[in-house]
Amino acid sequence: DKLKITQEDRGRTQSYQQQVERARLQESSANFEDFLANLQLKCEIGKAADEQIPRVSQLSLRTNQFNSTTVRLSESDINRLVSREKKVIWTVDVSDRFGDYGLVGVVIFEQQEGSIEVESFMLSCRVLGRGVEHKILQELGKKAVAANCKFVSIKFQPTAKNVPILNFLTEIGERHKTGD
Repeated sequence: DKLKITQEDRGRTQSYQQQVERARLQESSANFEDFLANLQLKCEIGKAADEQIPRVSQLSLRTNQFNSTTVRLSESDINRLVSREKKVIWTVDVSDRFGDYGLVGVVIFEQQEGSIEVESFMLSCRVLGRGVEHKILQELGKKAVAANCKFVSIKFQPTAKNVPILNFLTEIGERHKTGD
């Protein structure tokens, strides 16, 4: 394997500086809702482009806390999923008034008869708790409605580290959970 430097890797120093500004805003905000409103978060969710495959792989290799299965994917694994297994890969790019977080989330899913089956759902901890995870589920719900699907199912495999995504999925889906 060759080391590939992603756009997110190149911007790491700037990202740390932007995080300082975000922390200052949070400290000066009256409450968390005020902070989120002043942050002016923007979330772009769309089908992965070929040039994003290295970053998608990188997220699968590095993301532990908010990763529904922690399945590690190489670039060739991702290309196989798209070409042979007909999976859809969405990427999630996030920015706010201080700058661009970059590509911070990935959802791999397949539309089946009557349902959207999410094979993998991962999100960088840099944007957790800011509503991005809810926006992703909202988009999956819209996709399900448009495709006349009744369910969105998210595969979850517990690990010692992915308790944050378990807590999120439990919080939003307890009443819709099935035995699988």
